[in-house]
Amino acid sequence: MKYLKITILIFITAIALGGCSSKEIKKDHDNKILFKALSDDSLLSEFSPLIYSEKADKNYNLIGTPVAEKDEDGKISISIDTEKPCFFAEKREFKTKKDNYLNLVYRVNFTKTPGGHLGKGKNVGLFFIVTLNSDKKPVLFSAVHTCGCYLSIVPTSVLPESAYPKDWPEKIQSVHGEKLPSVLKYKEDPENFRFLVHKKSATHRISDIKLIRKNKTDSLFKIKDSCIQSLDSLENISINKDEKTSFFITEKGGSKGYVKNSKKIYERIFMSWWTFDWRIGQDKKLGKDKNEGPVFYTSIKPWAKDESDMRDFKTFLEYWGWDL
Repeated sequence: MKYLKITILIFITAIALGGCSSKEIKKDHDNKILFKALSDDSLLSEFSPLIYSEKADKNYNLIGTPVAEKDEDGKISISIDTEKPCFFAEKREFKTKKDNYLNLVYRVNFTKTPGGHLGKGKNVGLFFIVTLNSDKKPVLFSAVHTCGCYLSIVPTSVLPESAYPKDWPEKIQSVHGEKLPSVLKYKEDPENFRFLVHKKSATHRISDIKLIRKNKTDSLFKIKDSCIQSLDSLENISINKDEKTSFFITEKGGSKGYVKNSKKIYERIFMSWWTFDWRIGQDKKLGKDKNEGPVFYTSIKPWAKDESDMRDFKTFLEYWGWDL
């Protein structure tokens, strides 16, 4: 009974720290800012999501670019410069029996998740993945934290309902306490729309995903133009004129592929023992396949880590019930 009480106390504390309640944070309508990737006429630019961040007066809510410094002892540290917002993007292909698909992968980085939240830590981020079919039409929009947490997948009306998971809700889906649309419906040609993502303050949770006409963004929001660079550029961050480093730990060992200066102490204390992962919640790279980077599992069930691994996107979708 003693151990049961301790376990219950730990679970309640973890929820309180995590801020995972479905209660909506009050939106700051006087502080609207939209991060928008600069156009370069590429697919990655055309489909890059628009990120609406709550409470943009707080530095930790701003998208930035990783920068590196070396101290007098030669120790290298990584931080996020929010004066230079940037999307880091890449194209990746995968095939199923039904079609050939193209994933447009976007990574954005934030300085931290502040204290008072389960995910407290530095150099955190989000992945957004736009899945195009062979006609280059968007069929899925996926979002996940760069630790693999809080996965959400929203189909568009281009995807046939026969590909949906069993018992998929008609209008609203619940994603770890957040209410997201069950489907994003195009009223006309998808080329006229962009994905608009509403990001909550501090926790960086996704609280809404919408479609917005391309010609309406400038009139509705204060735009923060953001660069778009290759995902691989995170492997070559300048320290000085002659030296570069990676955003990720490159030395051999269990930490290889994890973001430098990224630790999630609360998640380690409250979750590592039952998820069988000492580095639970720690931000990492999303490898191109299962030979690159740490396991990017999206289910905390210890037995489902391999099947829910986003590095193998086809198997990952099958695990979550999608039949593309």
